[in-house]
Formats: sequence, structure tokens, C-alpha cells
Amino acid sequence: IAIFLAYGLGRCLFDEYTGFFCAIFVSVSAFSVRYAQEARSYSLVIALGLLASFFLLRLEKENSNRDALGFAIANALGIYTHYFYIFIACAHFFYFTFAWHKDTPRLNKFYLAFLSSLALVIPWVMAVMERGYNFDLAEWIFGYPGLRCKFYYLLTGVARYFYIFDLNPTAALLSWIFTWALMIYM
Repeated sequence: IAIFLAYGLGRCLFDEYTGFFCAIFVSVSAFSVRYAQEARSYSLVIALGLLASFFLLRLEKENSNRDALGFAIANALGIYTHYFYIFIACAHFFYFTFAWHKDTPRLNKFYLAFLSSLALVIPWVMAVMERGYNFDLAEWIFGYPGLRCKFYYLLTGVARYFYIFDLNPTAALLSWIFTWALMIYM
């Protein structure tokens, strides 16, 4: 789904050739392939972020109520899917606010769609607040295994996501050095 949406987004932004390139990029990206194979909601977050961006661009070009409704629904579904989607929603909000600050009717339509998407999420927020959240379960945020382990995880993380090595520290170190050298060179 994300491949098709990337094609549509690239075509909406520029032309059909760009859409085709975006689709190829999403289909061979190690990041996309890795998260597509997990039994988590990351692939759906990518697809819903692309869908919301597509509706946002169409709202920008055509200013139709149908695109505003599509944006509101895609945004609400994204927030329901994963709470980190709120960062994508904030990026959409800031982009549209700064890009169209002089076009009041278009901006008002966007604000209505954005607030509608937030209103659709209120039942979920109420359920989370009522149930509470145990932050001891979020050891990936609050657990601190030490600086040496953090450095090791950084090296192996770069190696696993970009070069798909296993947790071999030597391979991780070499790929980390290669990645930083490549970034400095560019």
C-alpha cells in the first residue's frame, strides 16, 4: 500500500517519473522492508502518513471538502495506529500553517479538518487517561543500561538498519565508520 501511495504522492508533487522513482525507493528501502516484516504498526503508520500527505497536497491544490475529510480521517487513523504519528500530524500542521498563512479560507478549512481529526481521537485519549499508563513498562525510554551499552546499540543499530548485519560488533563498527565517512564526504 505504501508503494502505491508513494507513487501517488510523487506524481501529485511533480510528475509520473518522480512518482515511479518514489515507489521504487519505498520498495527497496531497507527501512521500509525491515518494518514491513515486523508484526507491528510501523508500516501502517508510513502508509497513513503518505495518505494524509497526499490528501493535504490535494487540499492545497484543489481546496475541496472531500480532500479535507480524507485528511482528517487519515490523520485520526494514524494517531489511533501509533502515538508517534502525532509528529507527522504536527509537521502537517506547521507546514500548512506557514505555507498558507495569507489564504484565510483555505487555512480555515485545514484547521477544521485538523481539529476534526483530533476530535475523532478524543475517545482514545479518554480511555488512556482513565486506564492510566505504567511508565515502568517503557524500559526503552527510562531504562539506562550504561554508556558502553548505549554506544554498542548505536553501532549495531546503524549496521542493522543500513547494512543488515547481525549483532557483530566489528561489522557494526566498520559500517558505522563507513556511514559517517560517507555522510562527511557528501
